[in-house]
Amino acid sequence: MKKSYRIVVFLAAVLLALPMRAALASGDGRILPDAAEGAVTDQCTILMPEGLEDKAYRITDGFVESYQKFRHKTALRVELPDAMGGLFLQLSAPSEGYTVEQYDAADNLIVSDYAQSYLNCYYPLDIRTRSIRIGMSETVSVSELRIYPVL
Repeated sequence: MKKSYRIVVFLAAVLLALPMRAALASGDGRILPDAAEGAVTDQCTILMPEGLEDKAYRITDGFVESYQKFRHKTALRVELPDAMGGLFLQLSAPSEGYTVEQYDAADNLIVSDYAQSYLNCYYPLDIRTRSIRIGMSETVSVSELRIYPVL
């Protein structure tokens, strides 16, 4: 009886692991959600606050578990190569302590949005936007930042 029980448990574990294997699309252990498909973040330049210049990977690596804390009165800037359609932010905890500002090619402010009090936040971008500034008014933990093209 014990041997057949062990076989059943082993087979159940193997069957439960199969969907996870299919979800590991990147080959390096990241589970890539469908939402990441189509993002063009790698074509953009991310300018981190002073002291965090080498930490941009924490918000672009596709890992929900990795994040970067941005302190009060710091800002993150994203330079766009061309017109883009939207900005997606995933936070580690809901926060209303930031603003999203969109600037044109001459660095004129064209849109300013308040924080959304959700973990997953999407901001449509004005067609004239060439850079985005995310300014922190309190400590904010960002898990993921993605830029999507105009559709």
